[in-house]
Amino acid sequence: MARQYFSTCSFEVDGEQETNEALSILCIDTELAQSISHLFGCVPLALDTDESGLLIRVAMGQGEAARSATLSDLDDWPPIEDWMRLTGDLETTGFDKHLGKVRVPNFTANQQHELKAERSGRSQLGGDVPIGFSPAKTGKPNDTQYIGTLATQDFPVLPFDLHLSIPIFDEYSTLILDYHDPMAPIIVDRDQVEEKYIQSLSGVVENATQAGWEPVSFGVESTSKWIKEPDLGVSGVPAFIQDSVLPKSPKTGRLMPFLCQFSSINGPKLKQSSIGAIEDPEYFNDHMAFFGDGAVFLFWEKETRLLAFVMQNT
Repeated sequence: MARQYFSTCSFEVDGEQETNEALSILCIDTELAQSISHLFGCVPLALDTDESGLLIRVAMGQGEAARSATLSDLDDWPPIEDWMRLTGDLETTGFDKHLGKVRVPNFTANQQHELKAERSGRSQLGGDVPIGFSPAKTGKPNDTQYIGTLATQDFPVLPFDLHLSIPIFDEYSTLILDYHDPMAPIIVDRDQVEEKYIQSLSGVVENATQAGWEPVSFGVESTSKWIKEPDLGVSGVPAFIQDSVLPKSPKTGRLMPFLCQFSSINGPKLKQSSIGAIEDPEYFNDHMAFFGDGAVFLFWEKETRLLAFVMQNT
């Protein structure tokens, strides 16, 4: 029997290609899984397979909160209306339909890395807009802002230092940018702006197209313990604060690999802006924040040079 761990699961484990792509992104090793005690209401997933890769056991949670189901349990499993009471999040996997029927590939476990502020760091949050770089245009009240640069030394999957262009002062759930020109990213699908745009953040009324934050240099450091609430951010495995959201590439149709995430806990201080009117100056002028006090998750598809970002808040 083989066992694999995953940081969370909010979808059916049905053996489909897209599901396996998601599991590949979320796969972690035993030590990291056992360090997850509580992940904003989500719990780690364990999948057991036999010698042929057939799924024979599903388990979620740790300690007294752990729930599991095996192939032999299904004959005596309680009615569907009792699932939530007895299994918690386990029912989201659809185990009753897939145990003994689907095969699970062997995935490579992802390591989590902490993004730690350090003066000698090669990557950076905040700072001045690089000469020649043009942040993407959304056509909405505040467009996007330059928020920092990811260095290729820290993120080897990148073909160039990636200048990040993200809307800080407007609310989006997900947007995808095309970086074929590294100095002038563009929105992939203009209809996507209308579909994913929610509203301007409460109080930010107009003219927030230019903003500047104090520079915070950072490096990437491996960790064997799950970081639930990173000060600056993490890479390797996303630490979602809501259900897992894995964007799909509009060009290849595949789920996009995770790159890194940034939190609002200890972001760079805002030093200048062109905000015309705000309701709560102290809140919005304090530091770089995502959805108020949420997080932004970045996904990068290297063959198409597409960058997706997902914003979440509790």
